[in-house]
Amino acid sequence: MLLRHQPTHLTIALLALPTFGAAACGVTDRNTTQCTDDCPTTRDADGVNIRDDSGTGMDGSSLDGSDARAVDPDAARDTQAIVDAQPEASVANDAGDAGDAGDAGDAGDGAIDCSACKTAERPHCTPEGSCGECLEDQHCAPEVCIGYLCYECRDNSLCNSAEASRCSSLHSCAPCLSDADCAHIEGKNVCSAGTCVQCDGDDYDACGKQDGTDAILVCESLNNTCSTTATQASAGLCQPCVSDAQCEPGMLCVQQLRGDVEVGWFCLWQEGSGLGGAPDDCFATGRPYIKRALDSQSIDGTSATVCELRVTTCPGLVDFSSKDCKSDNLPNDGLCGHPDVEDAKCIESSPTTYRCTTRCSSDDDCRSGHNCDTTSEPPACDLQIE
Repeated sequence: MLLRHQPTHLTIALLALPTFGAAACGVTDRNTTQCTDDCPTTRDADGVNIRDDSGTGMDGSSLDGSDARAVDPDAARDTQAIVDAQPEASVANDAGDAGDAGDAGDAGDGAIDCSACKTAERPHCTPEGSCGECLEDQHCAPEVCIGYLCYECRDNSLCNSAEASRCSSLHSCAPCLSDADCAHIEGKNVCSAGTCVQCDGDDYDACGKQDGTDAILVCESLNNTCSTTATQASAGLCQPCVSDAQCEPGMLCVQQLRGDVEVGWFCLWQEGSGLGGAPDDCFATGRPYIKRALDSQSIDGTSATVCELRVTTCPGLVDFSSKDCKSDNLPNDGLCGHPDVEDAKCIESSPTTYRCTTRCSSDDDCRSGHNCDTTSEPPACDLQIE
């Protein structure tokens, strides 16, 4: 900021200039009415001294129009030099003052330093070089000015992150609370657990239908994206699933665990659901799904009791009596069931063929009509129907 001052040097210099005529008479200015005894004066009608008895005006000029002042040439030159020097002295004085006041603004080149104006309370750099409250949005860019303070948002349109799409009452971007908070997020208009996503297990309208059919595509719940193959109510018992909606009525999509091994997500009966063929009592009527898995969590967050397999797994049950497990004319257990779980066995089904079966601890672990051969090691369900 450049500060400008009055040129005081000129005033002081002019007051120091020698006077002519009047000084010789002891008269100091035109308002003085008293003279010395050696200087009688003549006044005009207003009482202004206009002449002394020597015939000269009070400024030293002749009353007849001629200049009667006796001017010392050296004094005149000195006086003119003082007057001529005043502009330079004034400029030098101004520049010095500006230097003292311009530490924050590079006064020498006229630039204003706004680096200190970074706070929400005083973000605006004024023309004078001070930090002030915001008056409009541009003072807070990319944020907005509300009540003279800078905030992150005024409405949801300024919150463009899927993880923080809602403008809260504190004018900061926060996780979504409803689908409306995701309406402006392209391709992710569903609010799921505070994040805007393409779809979830309950809301998969955005997925549309499978090409050339009326089958409704469901959401892959683990990554909240639309499946291109899985359709609504298309998966039966012990079949893989990506959402609860993919399972047939009365079932939930649940993860099977065997120790530390994550076998996979499969459709299993929800005990007592009253839908489809779900049993009211897993052990009594759910064979071979006789294990009551309490408080199981489905892929979409439903907590329920599901009817599980007690010994084998869904991959093992699916392979039952359907997969050839002969290797080099010998049975190979490794070809049956899940590769990391001891859930199945390869047994002879005829003199020349071998098929997979499930491991068991009693007949209840076998499909209806098949018994558990406890004489084999390990015990396994036989392939012959009783």
